[in-house]
Amino acid sequence: MSSTINVSGTLDGGYVRYYGISSGDQDESQPPIFQLSDGATLKNVIIGTGAGDGVHCTGTCTLENVWWEDVGEDAATLKGSSSSQVMTINGGGAKGASDKVFQHNGPGKFVIK
Repeated sequence: MSSTINVSGTLDGGYVRYYGISSGDQDESQPPIFQLSDGATLKNVIIGTGAGDGVHCTGTCTLENVWWEDVGEDAATLKGSSSSQVMTINGGGAKGASDKVFQHNGPGKFVIK
């Protein structure tokens, strides 16, 4: 990928591998490979090396069966501004993280199942 994929509604990736938005390093200023709007669901995707800042959630969102093969800066980050928002990780897995996997940068709740 050469730019961020914006997701509203549901994106079912069918276990396709997405990568290439970055070099896969720890640079803090990288864009995410996926940006989920409020109410979005991302499911059945494989995120390979070079996924930038992983997945950004800007409100309530769900990640289901998302697999990170080699976490770059972060796998997923909760952003947004509402204390009622919930980011839910349901299944999936991550490996290769040299720092943190998930980051909570806003109000609300982060649920990992």
